[in-house]
Amino acid sequence: MNGVELLKQVPGTDDEKTLTLLDAYVLQITSKMDALRQGRKPHDHSEWNWASEIHHPCLKNLTHCRRDWENRQIMDLHGVYRTEEGQDQEWKIKKWLGDVGCELSRSQESFTWERYKIKGKIDGMLPIDIRDEEGNQIILPGEYAQFKEAPTEVKSIGPQFWNSTKTIEELKGHKKFWINKIPSQLNLYLVMSGIPFGFIILKTWGKKARILPMMIDYDLAELDISKAEKVNAHYEAGTYPEPMPFDATVCAMCDFNHICQPLKAQTNLVEISEIDEVELELYLELEDQKKQAQASFNEMEEKLIGDEEKPGKYFGKNAISGAIEIVTKTTTRKSYPGIPLEVKKPYEKENTKTKTTIRRINQ
Repeated sequence: MNGVELLKQVPGTDDEKTLTLLDAYVLQITSKMDALRQGRKPHDHSEWNWASEIHHPCLKNLTHCRRDWENRQIMDLHGVYRTEEGQDQEWKIKKWLGDVGCELSRSQESFTWERYKIKGKIDGMLPIDIRDEEGNQIILPGEYAQFKEAPTEVKSIGPQFWNSTKTIEELKGHKKFWINKIPSQLNLYLVMSGIPFGFIILKTWGKKARILPMMIDYDLAELDISKAEKVNAHYEAGTYPEPMPFDATVCAMCDFNHICQPLKAQTNLVEISEIDEVELELYLELEDQKKQAQASFNEMEEKLIGDEEKPGKYFGKNAISGAIEIVTKTTTRKSYPGIPLEVKKPYEKENTKTKTTIRRINQ
């Protein structure tokens, strides 16, 4: 059957037929795009603990990574697209660095630590070339002067986490494990390279890059090394450590939750559809934004308005500036503090309450 005959079988008006055919064409395109991203196989993880993963909160997960790497769940299609988007952001940063003469060298160079079976690939080394306003070079002090480049990791961050990742300390203490393991990864590269400082470069959609210098953290290195030693011992003995207490976020994102007993024991778990997953992700993003906005609003309200106990700059005042109006209204209410109902009236007391609001005049 040729194309003309097929077209005759499509019901509806010419507009409806055209839209049906265009929908089918779009499906052909997206199917081809999806096909290019399917069938990715897990990498052989048996010999090494990856620096990018060793800070994971569950030792059992890390042991599964070594012993059961072939059974690791393959990332779903949505995850592949998200990962690809993040990689695009990271490549954009590398281009921006090159545009200003700070091109990363030794990109994807491997670092290995045989003693603890730790391995990883560095995003690159950032050249150290500090200049004053006149263009004169400034040399780092003391023993740091010898280092002409520093290990650098480039990471993409979801927009909902951008305001909570402003410093190295915020990264280290972040509640999300996939964020707090970022400085851990760089820190291991600092230890393995013998360079006492490096850089973490963060990027999110619609924002300029955030470049954070980081000094080597020996306490953090000891913590991660101790994890590696425990994983190595279990790997050699053919055993598994006890799983961490069930955590909905960590366990739900675990690539080995199909073979981990704690997750199997959660009989109250239900399946989430792809559509619901999108809406749940949006809900959580909006919830984080709401909390961040509320905290900022409360801080600003306290500064500008405050209350009777701790008045702000404009508490009790009236003013107009452009389209902004400050209005203060005073209301009087009667109260009977500490007096029984039957005898309240003789002890009546007036309370005056002042409320100040900031609003736009046209609202």
